[in-house]
This record gives sequence, C-alpha cells and structure tokens, in this order.
Amino acid sequence: MPPNWLSYKRFWLAQDLPPVSIPGESERKGLRTVTTNLPIEAEAYFLKSGINWNTEEYIELEEGCYVLVKVRCSLVF
Repeated sequence: MPPNWLSYKRFWLAQDLPPVSIPGESERKGLRTVTTNLPIEAEAYFLKSGINWNTEEYIELEEGCYVLVKVRCSLVF
C-alpha cells in the first residue's frame, strides 16, 4: 500500500482510452497509458465501462513529485 500522500497509479490498458477523462486522471501517454490519483475510482470506472488493463503500478516518489508539480503549474497558468 502506498503512502497516502502519494497514491498515483499508472495503468497500461488492453485497448485505447476513451476520449473522456478518467477519474483522477493526471497524465495520459499515448492511447493506452494513464496515470491517476484516484486509483480505486479509476478501476471502478474501467470495470463498469468494460475496459481491461494489462498491468498497473504505483509510481515512484521522484516521478510522483514531477506529476504533482506539473499538475499544480498547469492550474496556475
């Protein structure tokens, strides 16, 4: 279980992501990789929508800090 302050999780999907935002989505890479800070809600969304994923992992501390800064900076501009 990750620390509460860093609950970002990346999913590699078996099919293309829908054009709508995934719950807690903070980053999307290509058509099949998404990072979210609401992993439980994202998993529920995938299951409800019939979207399968190949693998998942919590992101490392360094990358989590980068994502947090990137998200915060995008809110400022």
